[in-house]
Amino acid sequence: MKELYRIVQQLELAVQQAHGLSVSECLTLCNIKNGTHSASELAENLSQSKSRISKILSGLEKKGLIQRKFDEKDKRKTIFAFTLLGKAKAAEVEQSTVDFPDVQINCKS
Repeated sequence: MKELYRIVQQLELAVQQAHGLSVSECLTLCNIKNGTHSASELAENLSQSKSRISKILSGLEKKGLIQRKFDEKDKRKTIFAFTLLGKAKAAEVEQSTVDFPDVQINCKS
């Protein structure tokens, strides 16, 4: 299990270095690009708790990649949309690959 943890840390570091974002932030941006906008929808689609998604969205908002808006159909509902910077970052993330060595995991260790 230590090996698995090390691999996950390496992946997180590689994505951070490539994009300046965490894996969770990248996945959230891609999900917003695919038309999912409310925090509840994002939490469900990404299998995250609402509190975790809230933290991710706050981070993306602080980085200037997304903005909060009210849903035009239901003013009680908050949705998230890209800023111009966010749209460009999402395109960058979508078009990139992160080099990661082939990995064999032995869960017995």
